Amino acid sequence: MSDAVARPAMPARWRRMAASALVLLLAAVVVFWLRRHEPSYVERFAPIIVRSAPGSVAEARGFSVDIPADAALESGRTLEVPGITGSTPPGQLPSNALWLSVPVRIEATLDSGRVTAFLRDREGREYAAFDKSSAEPGRPFDHGGEGGRMFETNIAGQSLAPGFPATGRLYFEVPADRLEGLHARFHLGVVMTPNDHLVDIDLGIDRRRADALRTDATPVLRTFLVRGGVL
Repeated sequence: MSDAVARPAMPARWRRMAASALVLLLAAVVVFWLRRHEPSYVERFAPIIVRSAPGSVAEARGFSVDIPADAALESGRTLEVPGITGSTPPGQLPSNALWLSVPVRIEATLDSGRVTAFLRDREGREYAAFDKSSAEPGRPFDHGGEGGRMFETNIAGQSLAPGFPATGRLYFEVPADRLEGLHARFHLGVVMTPNDHLVDIDLGIDRRRADALRTDATPVLRTFLVRGGVL
């Protein structure tokens, strides 16, 4: 009698065990899938790339950047920077690489601050913008028969205020064989904030243009201009 009662219960118990095993298996599969597709440490803190091209305004959090399409890139063998005073000779920085001048317009859109700029080549090497001098805009300049008022064209690290865009150039020292495929990158602040916007602008330097920049490089590339008269 007891055997007859026990026999019908056996299939139900095995069904419950099979169902439990199936649930555990599915749970293990889900956990494995989640672990496999879990973002890495780099991915969790990676910047948000805002891609753009010369001639288009890149709108990022807190700032906008525009590399004018009608303003040419310039290259030189030596970078000339302002002297300590208007009457002292400008400093010259020769390079075994190439100095590249990139026209740019940067504007703060939320709060005052600074924007960091650098170039990145195809292999991931990065080249920081050359620091702006401490020269005051419009100061007297009198050297080598050239006189007037001196204005810095380098806007690297310039403090920006909303509604007052900075227009000028950025200067980078880049190996002559690394020009092709360069991208200009910009982010808000001195240090990149996790998950913040990073503007990436393809400078459009193909092989022909890279050859032209190397061939047409001027012996001296200036980071300032001099205007005659009192301004």
